[in-house]
Amino acid sequence: AASVQAGRSALALALESENPAWELQARAVLGNALRLASDYPAAREVMVPGLRLAITANTTLHHWWLRYNLGRLAWNQGLYGRAEERFLHAQKQAEDMGDDQLLAQVLNSRGIVAANQDEIDRAEALYRRSLTLANEVGDTALQPKVLNNLALLLRDRGAVGEARQLLEANLELHTAAQNRRGMANALINL
Repeated sequence: AASVQAGRSALALALESENPAWELQARAVLGNALRLASDYPAAREVMVPGLRLAITANTTLHHWWLRYNLGRLAWNQGLYGRAEERFLHAQKQAEDMGDDQLLAQVLNSRGIVAANQDEIDRAEALYRRSLTLANEVGDTALQPKVLNNLALLLRDRGAVGEARQLLEANLELHTAAQNRRGMANALINL
């Protein structure tokens, strides 16, 4: 609820500023907060108008983060084909722009979609590539997520030794960040 309220305040300020890059960022943040609150219609209502803003040198990256978040919204609704389509577009743009942080996020999300459709080999390849990029860019928020996703996939495939190593690395990252919820989740999975 606090995230939604903060996102609404950010969007109001961005709209007052008439700065399209700020508006896109605020729409992505608020839309994501609404998505996490499971208010999918409101999330879509907030994000879709951002697609009508002009793509300029200052807004390109923000457009693709918004599109990526729309893909996550589709994934949460079980619309895997639509999610994959949005993710593929965001992946191509991230690759074209050389934005490895966005690319790592997109690849992890594509891995989740693949895993949800029982495309296990593809999911594993996507997770591994995402993890490599997350490590390279030092994305300490994404690293434990990908470690967890890959570990659970490997555990289900019977590769428990590698899964354990990944979950232990996940636990170390959460411990270093003092993320008690993440630590608990890693311990449960271990």
